[in-house]
Amino acid sequence: AMDSSQVRAEERPSNRWRPASARRNTSWAGARAASRSEPAEVAVAAAREAAPARARVELERVGDLWRVRVAAPVPGPAGIPLRLGAQAVALAEDSVGPPP
Repeated sequence: AMDSSQVRAEERPSNRWRPASARRNTSWAGARAASRSEPAEVAVAAAREAAPARARVELERVGDLWRVRVAAPVPGPAGIPLRLGAQAVALAEDSVGPPP
């Protein structure tokens, strides 16, 4: 398990990005895996697999919440470089007791 101060970041190579709904799904894939108490490496891999190439994936737990941030470079108008990103937050299942 990861303590609340740890952050994982990884990069993948590419030159394509996806629409806003796909970016949300990218970060959500990692947040869901982390919330289910999957190892940090598995949660980062889930987000990275759904992310475009060259995307940066960060995973962090603060208190009862897991936060996943995904960002990737994209070509902007007139060759101006841009970075698009998304984030998702999920409640850690290990912070919730069993049903009554």
